[in-house]
Amino acid sequence: MDFFKKEIKLKVKNIDGFYPTNKLGEGSGGAVYLHKDKEGGSSLIKMMEATDWNDQEEFYKDIVWQSMIHEELNKIPSSVKMLGYNIYNGDDGIQYVCFVMEYFSKHFDCWNYIGKDDLWSRNTVTPFSKKNNSKVTQYYTLERDLKLKYIKSLINCLEEQHKLDIVHGDIKSSNIIVDFTGDAKFIDYGAAIFIEDSRKYMETDWTHGTMGYRAPEEDQNNLLGKCSDIYSLGVTIVELWCGNVWYSGEDFKQCRNEVLKALRTIEKQEPEIGKTLRKCLDMNGSKRPTIEKLKEFFNQF
Repeated sequence: MDFFKKEIKLKVKNIDGFYPTNKLGEGSGGAVYLHKDKEGGSSLIKMMEATDWNDQEEFYKDIVWQSMIHEELNKIPSSVKMLGYNIYNGDDGIQYVCFVMEYFSKHFDCWNYIGKDDLWSRNTVTPFSKKNNSKVTQYYTLERDLKLKYIKSLINCLEEQHKLDIVHGDIKSSNIIVDFTGDAKFIDYGAAIFIEDSRKYMETDWTHGTMGYRAPEEDQNNLLGKCSDIYSLGVTIVELWCGNVWYSGEDFKQCRNEVLKALRTIEKQEPEIGKTLRKCLDMNGSKRPTIEKLKEFFNQF
């Protein structure tokens, strides 16, 4: 703890009156809660405990690392701002390091948004077979213009981050918040790293990302780079465009096959977009477009 307090550069943020009851979800390394202060303002608090780690020294080094990432992210307009940190003494006698983050009241989880009933129409169709008198076919109804707004917003966010040499490391729909206007933001940088070259990888000592979204080099060799973010973004865009992509994939190959099946639907409807997304999903990271090239392409629409 002494090392942590000495090395962390974030300011201490007052969280008087906070009690972990209004849980919003789980991030990398800890649960996230909504906190309303005495003045009526709201913020998000991510609680992390050293007892979850075998090596407490490594835990505090990781927290300092995350704080350095967020110090850089605070410089760009598209990020969710880190307001500071504090220490919370739990009723269980455990000390928690708390990151206090900006709260967007009009934004909501992209994964939940994609699955909402509002975005799915259900049409009853009578088949020719006499054995079944009806079946229900679901149609994903998110408007094309809104899809493009979300995609462009995500590309803008990732471009700003890559210019800071930050690799997110865990891009997926549940690590994105969106609003009804088409604004989107990445959250949860617990897996993020710094890396300069767009074509280089950093070897890590653990597998970053989430099954189905992570790039092959992450899944198979614990390698992470800017092009890995492009792969994960490509999967996320396919998901955002089509609705829920996979349901039963248990390994990289199964998940990829389900993503590619959805991609083929996009290629039939939107050949140009489908072609670019297929490049994002190339197994060879050096053949994927940079975020700048991706932005140039989608700005045509």
